[in-house]
Amino acid sequence: NVGSCQIALERYDEALATMRSLDKQLDSVEDSFFKTAADSFYLTAICWQETGQPSEAVSYLCKAIEKYEREELDCRKEILEAYSLLARICIENDNVKEDEERIVFYLDKVIWYGKAEECYFDVAMAYCHKGMRLSQSEHRQGEGRDCLELARVECFKKIGRAV
Repeated sequence: NVGSCQIALERYDEALATMRSLDKQLDSVEDSFFKTAADSFYLTAICWQETGQPSEAVSYLCKAIEKYEREELDCRKEILEAYSLLARICIENDNVKEDEERIVFYLDKVIWYGKAEECYFDVAMAYCHKGMRLSQSEHRQGEGRDCLELARVECFKKIGRAV
C-alpha cells in the first residue's frame, strides 16, 4: 500500500506540474490574443480617421487602449501612441464629442506614458496642448502657465540641453 500511495503521489505531482505548465501557456496565448486584438482596434481606428470618421476612430482607440492596458502586457509604447492619436483627434476635430476634462485626461496619459518611454517630444506637445486648454479656463490659468513651462523644459530635454 505504501508503494501504491507513493506512485499515486508522484503521478499527482506530475499532473499538477503539467496543469501549471498548461496554465502558463494559456496565459501566454491569452496575452497574445489581447495584444493582437488591441493592434487590430488601433489599425481600425487609423482607417476610420483616414476616411474622415473621427468619432469612430475615437471609439476604436478606446477599445485598443482598454486591451493594451492589461497588466500582463508590456505595451507602454503602444499605449502612448494610442493616447497621442486619441488626444490629437479630439483636439483637431470639433465634431468629436469629448469634453475638455476628458481631453486633459488623455493628455495626462500621454505625459505619463511619454515620460516612462522618454519620448520628450510627445510629453512636450501634451504639456503644450494641456497648457493652452487650461489657460482658457478662468480658474485654471495658473495650471496652464505651469504646463506651458513644463513643455519648454521637455523641449530642452529633447535637444539635450539644460534649461
